[in-house]
Amino acid sequence: NNPAYLLRETGVDDLQEALKTGKVLEQDGKLIAEIKPDKMPIGIHERMDRFSTFEVNLLKGDQLYLFSDGYADQFGGPKGKKFKYKPFKRIIIENSHLSMEEQRLALRHTFNEWIACINPETGLPYEQIDDVCVAGVRIG
Repeated sequence: NNPAYLLRETGVDDLQEALKTGKVLEQDGKLIAEIKPDKMPIGIHERMDRFSTFEVNLLKGDQLYLFSDGYADQFGGPKGKKFKYKPFKRIIIENSHLSMEEQRLALRHTFNEWIACINPETGLPYEQIDDVCVAGVRIG
């Protein structure tokens, strides 16, 4: 169960106060906060609780990202490690000034560079191990 990321310019509104339960990363005059999910599957399960409702006022210029775990869990890079979530957040912040299409291309390029590193065990580039889905929207 992945969180959603909400990115906002600093000084516009205090996201840390609005999203008390989420981790926040601040960089380049922007905040990215996590909106935590419920720890429950969408389908039928032994324990069927109600899903929580979470409300936040979205402002013009805010960007919201939903994603699978495939990007962060991908092995690659010079040391053959997982990409992880903190670098994923940084890439989102660093490219947030771009159009959504340019952000898509930047995320794809970074991912492809990550898996293009040579796996010392096989002598080949790393293979994609999972689905990778990232959806982003900018509030206009």
